[in-house]
Amino acid sequence: MKVWTAVLACVTTIVSNSQPVYLRLKTPLASYWADPWLGSRLHELERAKGSATTHRLAQQYSRTGIAAPAG
Repeated sequence: MKVWTAVLACVTTIVSNSQPVYLRLKTPLASYWADPWLGSRLHELERAKGSATTHRLAQQYSRTGIAAPAG
């Protein structure tokens, strides 16, 4: 029973920690009224083709979207 409790606590932590990341990546940059630095530019790549450039831009936009704002 202790193992199951530990596993459940770990999964709950992962899910609760992934929600802010999901929101940062899915929200277009500067579209949230309370925090103009919240969000990412990934929405710009929705219809882009799967090229190396698109892959590189997706990685870059994801990193900047998850990073804490400097201000």
